[in-house]
Order: sequence, then C-alpha cells, then structure tokens
Amino acid sequence: MLFNSFEYLIFFTLTLVVFYCIKVQGIRIVFLLIASAFFYMFFIPKFILILLTVIIIDYFSGIAISNSQKKILKKIFLGISISSNLLILFFFKYFNFFIENIEILSGNSYYKLNVILPIGLSFHTFQSLSYVIEVYRGNHPPEKRFDVFALYVLFFPQLVAGPIERPQNIIHQIRTYSTFNYINFINGLKYISLGLIKKCVLADRIGIYVDDIYANINISNSYQILLVILLFSLQIYFDFSGYSDIAIGSAKCLGINLMQNFNLPYMAKSLKEFWTRWHISLSRWFKDYVFIPLGGNRESKFKHFINIMAVFLLSGLWHGASWNFVIWGALHGLLLYISSYFKFSFNKKYSHLFFLDVAFNFIIVSVLWVFFRSPNFNTTFALFNGILNFKHTGITLFTNPNFQLYSLLLIILGMLFIQCLKKWYYNPNSKFNISLLIVNFIFILTLGIFSNQSFIYFQF
Repeated sequence: MLFNSFEYLIFFTLTLVVFYCIKVQGIRIVFLLIASAFFYMFFIPKFILILLTVIIIDYFSGIAISNSQKKILKKIFLGISISSNLLILFFFKYFNFFIENIEILSGNSYYKLNVILPIGLSFHTFQSLSYVIEVYRGNHPPEKRFDVFALYVLFFPQLVAGPIERPQNIIHQIRTYSTFNYINFINGLKYISLGLIKKCVLADRIGIYVDDIYANINISNSYQILLVILLFSLQIYFDFSGYSDIAIGSAKCLGINLMQNFNLPYMAKSLKEFWTRWHISLSRWFKDYVFIPLGGNRESKFKHFINIMAVFLLSGLWHGASWNFVIWGALHGLLLYISSYFKFSFNKKYSHLFFLDVAFNFIIVSVLWVFFRSPNFNTTFALFNGILNFKHTGITLFTNPNFQLYSLLLIILGMLFIQCLKKWYYNPNSKFNISLLIVNFIFILTLGIFSNQSFIYFQF
C-alpha cells in the first residue's frame, strides 16, 4: 500500500477514526499492530512471516540480555540477535549477488535463489537491531510486552522506509495514552500534504524526464545528460523526503512523534555536513553502531580512513546488492576523508561566498548519484561518455506534457521557501492553518501524478 494511493487514504482515515474511538490503551496497541500488519501484508502477505521472525528473535534476545548476569552471556545473546538478523538480510538481499561474484571468479555456474526482496527489509532489520543494541548497552530496559515491541518494529508509517528510530524515542510513546489533539492533527496533515507535493507533483514529474534520458542515453546530447544528473538529485530528495514527511505526518496524527530525517541536505557546504542532513536516521545508525565502536576519528589517520571506508562501503552495500552501490559508498567515503584533512572552501576568506561551497558540494553529490541511479556499469559509462564527448544534438524530451521544466523550477523554489520558513509553516497558532491545507491539497489534485508510482527507497 503506497502513501500516494487512494487505498492509503481510506486505510489511514479508518485507522485514525477507530484509533481515537478506542479508549483503552492496551486495545489501541493491539489495533495499531493489526493495522500495521495489514498495511505491510497489502504488498506481499507472506513476507509478514519474515518480520515476525525478526521480532521474535529480537524480543527474546532483549529479555535474555537483560536477565544475564555475566557479560559474556550478554555478548552471546547480542551476537545471536545480530547474526540472525544479518543472515536473514543476507539470504534475501545478498545471496544471489554473492553467488554471481563467485561465478565470475571461479568460472563455474552455481545455484541461485528465486526469491523476491521483501519491501523495506533493511529498514526494519536495522530498527530491530537498534533495540537489541540499546538494551545491551543499558540505554533502554527490555520490553516485556510482546505487542508493544512488535508495534515498535511494525509501526506502519515508518515500516517500509524509515526513519529508523531508537527504542528510547518510540516505545514510551506507544505505551502512553494520547487524546485527540487538534494542533497535532493539523500539523500532521501539513506534513502529509507537503510530502505528497514532493512526491506526486515534483519527484514523479521529474522522474518522467530522468527515466526517458536513462532509457535513451546513447541518443541523448551532453546538455540533456548534465541536466538529468542534476534533476535526479532533486528527484531522489523529493521522493525520499516526501516519504519521510508523510510518515512523520501520519504518526503525528496518531499522537506519535518521529524524528526528522532530512534537513535541507543540498544546503550543506561539505560532504561531512551533507551526511548530517541527509537520511539522518541511517547516518546516526552507522555512526553510533559502526563508526564509533571501530574507534571513530580518535585513532591514527590510517585507522580513521579505514573506519570511514568501512562505514561507507557498508552503507553502499546496505542500499543494494550491486557494485554500483558499493562504488557510490566508497567514493563518498574517500572524498569525505580527503576533505576532512584538506579543507578546501570558498568561504575561508569571504563569508559571502558560502553559496559557492554549497554549489560545489551539490555538484559532487549529484555526480556520485549517477552510480546510485544507473542500473549497471554500462549505463554509467555511457552517461559519462556522453558528457565528455560534448554531443550537441540528440532527442528532444522537453516537449513531454508531463515534464515542464520552468514550472517545476518555480515549484522547487516555493518548496525551498517553505523549508526555510518551516517554523512559520508548522506554527500551531497560525491563522492560516486551514487555508494552507486547502491550498496544498488543491495543488496536489491539480498538478499531482497519481499512477501509484513506488518510492525509490522501497527497494531497500
């Protein structure tokens, strides 16, 4: 069930009404758990068994860790949880990728699995692991109620593509009875409407042009290829941050506050700053559970380099079982390490030139997105070759009625204006709350594309 579908509108409305009609918190939790399971089963029902397996393993691992008196036993149960989760992730996401590379190295043919990757497997695996690690570290008590823990992993707004939450932020909110709050509800609808504008009006329209160029790389000219590189940066931002906004808004309507997952990432003046603004929940996950345990930046320069590369290689692999993703992660890690020791900035002497740092960083990130978007190396090479050959003639795709460049640029400027003034936009005392919502939804219905286009991050 997609956030940008009519089915979700019906599902969410019914869930909201029934949720606030229930006055007993225990029954509310069970109802939300059933609703979340139904939401996930709307995609492929049998995959709920995988989530249930993860939930059972980590629920009992958390209790076992807490009850163990000896540290070695705590480590054993933590190891059981981590290895079980990663084995499930490996089986569904990486087994065939592993076999394909073994075949290339050995020259032999081996058996491959005919399996479909469960939607959002990487997200709910990492969220469940967060709980076990936090219990092991003593930062959160083990959850004794199975339904509460199951809802923490299965909560439908964030289930498929995050944000990846820590138990400290979510579990106590699940346990707390919340009455209907008009301000939360209105602000939740603002988040949802903004997310739908990002997805249906911007990301999906931009995606039409991006897909056309990627399907016709060999007959596209250099200008079109350069434009599509920049446009995909916008598409993936609006698509993913749009999902996060709808997730935050849906949860807020139910009285639960999720963390912000994006903070104007393309306004970052360096790659390091970019990763504190983009997919914040994943960046913090890798920082807290991989980078810092490896030693962070407290070690020698070489060890610091190894730690950064380990994080970004894993991050690339987390995004997908493909060498394109691995290279994307490796290049981010390498450039981030280099920039941390050789700090080049237009802003060193002239503070008013900060926008050059922003522009330079945006170009770097956009070029690296090529490895992320390209389905294979051949497409990647063809794209860069098309730029370097300075080809001036090619197909004309600007006439596509669903892609209007200048209109989109105006909309994007409007979105940036809202993001910069988000304190005003989400002001609970604003006299324009209802008016803003009406304008937003008219905007969505008038300019939105409703073709049930999936979110980019669903594949992870």
